[in-house]
Amino acid sequence: MELNRRDFIKGGIAVGGLAAMAGLAGCGSGQASASASTGTGVPEQWDDEADIIAIGAGGAGLAAGIEAQTQGVSIIICESQAMVGGNSAICNGGIAIPGSPLQAELGIDDSPDQMFEDLCAWFATDYDEGYVRMLCDLNGGDMYDWLTSMGVVFEASGLLQSNGHSRPREHHVTPGELINTLNQNAQAAGADIRLNTLVTRIIQNPETKRILGVEIEQNGSTQYLKAKKAVLLCSGGYGRNKTMLNEWNFGPAVEDMTVFNGSLGQLGQGITMAMALGADPRHLSYCGMLTVQNPDGQTGDACAMYHQGAVLVNLEGERFVNEAQGYTNVWSELLLQPENICWQVWDEPIAEACSENESGYYSMSKIIETGLMVQADTLEDLAAQMDIPADAFVATMNQYNADIEGSGVDSAFGRAHLSGTGAAPVALTTPPYYAFKTTSVVSSTYGGLKRWQEDHLQAVDVFGNVIPGLYLAGNISDFCNMGIVPGTRRPINASGCSFGGSMSFGRKCVQEMAKLDNWDEA
Repeated sequence: MELNRRDFIKGGIAVGGLAAMAGLAGCGSGQASASASTGTGVPEQWDDEADIIAIGAGGAGLAAGIEAQTQGVSIIICESQAMVGGNSAICNGGIAIPGSPLQAELGIDDSPDQMFEDLCAWFATDYDEGYVRMLCDLNGGDMYDWLTSMGVVFEASGLLQSNGHSRPREHHVTPGELINTLNQNAQAAGADIRLNTLVTRIIQNPETKRILGVEIEQNGSTQYLKAKKAVLLCSGGYGRNKTMLNEWNFGPAVEDMTVFNGSLGQLGQGITMAMALGADPRHLSYCGMLTVQNPDGQTGDACAMYHQGAVLVNLEGERFVNEAQGYTNVWSELLLQPENICWQVWDEPIAEACSENESGYYSMSKIIETGLMVQADTLEDLAAQMDIPADAFVATMNQYNADIEGSGVDSAFGRAHLSGTGAAPVALTTPPYYAFKTTSVVSSTYGGLKRWQEDHLQAVDVFGNVIPGLYLAGNISDFCNMGIVPGTRRPINASGCSFGGSMSFGRKCVQEMAKLDNWDEA
């Protein structure tokens, strides 16, 4: 089925007519509700209700579940999958927190204003300045204290200076562990988290345009959940939906690409449901890729040792990019290389430095466990195992090493620091040498929904009007407010903004929704 914006908008108009403001009936019956009222799309009765209905139990939804107790409101969180977490559970675990106590302890001078200045310079083009300002202020507010109050521990070794930041402010956690912590705290706070619950429609008063609730499919039945105050849409992107990737990003070539998106629920249904109400999308043709995956392995047989100092060479034995751009940004150059394949190459000092590293992309033990790494005592023998031209490869490595040992900057692509740490690159001259075949895989989609410029929390329709009661948090709206590279489909993102932003905006939305009057009492 092909989907397009006109069809979505048309679908939203088709439910026009007078609203049927039925009261709550048959709450919690567990049976299918009566059919929707003729001509309105509003059910004649509701099966259950809460002040807030959240769609998606990732970082944003779980943070909202915790915040609901603080604000004294009830919340039902609908998750289409059998477990919580979404993409937040498999991200790199970085949270950009400016002006944290850990930074102060280490003598790092930072602030939300400094982060705002950094991000505006980094995004450069077609970004939402109001969103960036709010992100910096929220992450630099009580985020650190909020997380540590739940037992989250930030280590100095996990404080990194990464893409888009002028100083170390990316605080690292283990994503799965943090999701477990958020889940436990949300449930303890009284959040009603419903797994295997697919939201199929967002219900809107066709006259006032206020959001009333949602239609769900659960245990084979259709039910209607009333949101007395508002709906929080935090269902993520469409990285698992190859029909949408075909339509908006890559065309039929997407069928030959590997999808690395960890959450099976990233099917874009939140975007399409909102577009059916006339919601205005933004940057739909932008999609992120990660240059980490071994094409001969299973999904997850991946590493990014070039963040630690390795170089990238193509199948012709030549470097082709400044590796300091990081694994979210080098893919556009790799797409131009033969077979979209390269090799990461490093030496023994880097291997030793990562021998006890348990991070997903920098752990030597995890790389060895894949059985896909190759090793040799000479560059010539390494080239033979990589099946690339030895002469070109050795010349490439000799030139790179000479540059780094000389000026400290490589003359071919201007690499002067490492991605993620800001440290200086080192010459790769100490055997044994290691290599890992690598390709780019679809990771996260960057297209999403526009926010209303007045508050940057609610969705906006194609005419620039707020859709009252439809709040946005997480990847469904965060990425599309960041920068892009003009004339391409390549986005610009800054490390630590998505995960932290999901939680920050999930909480902020609940704080604002709690102030709303109930629509059935207004």
